[in-house]
Amino acid sequence: MRNTNILCILAAAALLCALPATAADPAATDAPTTAAVAPDIQRYVGKWEGPWRLAMNGGRVALVINADPKEPGTIAVTNLAAFGDQPVAIERVKAGPSSLAFRAAGADNRRMTVTLDLGKDDKLEGHLLYDDFTNRCQLHRVP
Repeated sequence: MRNTNILCILAAAALLCALPATAADPAATDAPTTAAVAPDIQRYVGKWEGPWRLAMNGGRVALVINADPKEPGTIAVTNLAAFGDQPVAIERVKAGPSSLAFRAAGADNRRMTVTLDLGKDDKLEGHLLYDDFTNRCQLHRVP
């Protein structure tokens, strides 16, 4: 009887370990391997700029995406609470054929989660979730 209980516990643990990670935050899981990132990240590599807004507030976003998974890029956001105006490193980058998601820690060490969709006109549109507020942004590629 005791061996059966141990086997049931081990089987349940193995099943739980085999389940895929799920999270409401698309950037919450660890970044994929270099091989998985490389094909999709290439379409986002470069400099992007544009406005962010929330009601009557707004500012500018400057985003730099690199192909190197060890240094995936930086983001600078002006006029956004205590996030800071200086560029900070982005992390946990998830790149898909038409979407990009990542996280960044501001000057106040609070996390910002960014989710962007690539439109047909080569613009990134989406949201910056920071300090419990969802700020809308639209970025265009800088030559």
